[in-house]
Amino acid sequence: MDGVCLVWGVSPVDGLRILIEEGTTFGSIAKNNPEALAELISQPEIQVIVAIASPLRDVSDEWIQEKMDILFDVMVDIRPELARVIVETPGGSEWFSNSLKGLRNVLFGKPTLYRETP
Repeated sequence: MDGVCLVWGVSPVDGLRILIEEGTTFGSIAKNNPEALAELISQPEIQVIVAIASPLRDVSDEWIQEKMDILFDVMVDIRPELARVIVETPGGSEWFSNSLKGLRNVLFGKPTLYRETP
């Protein structure tokens, strides 16, 4: 979050609000910036996070939805100002859920099917 906001020149609170209002998740940012994603994923620190979080590789979207409250409570403890933005911004909870799913997909390369509807 801090890195994205640094590039945008806004505070993390304002950046998060913008992401939620625009419906932009970290998964969609990663999808639209494959070179930056490849560089990020190749960093040793991220590889450590991926290794530690590897049990989450195969969790379902439903599991993430069920555990979202626990993860949100952690966010309240470590970044209360961002948790407040999620709660106070319309669509924030849905954005948080979608972001968690996207993060799982980004970290573990989980494929996503996109279908165009006529």
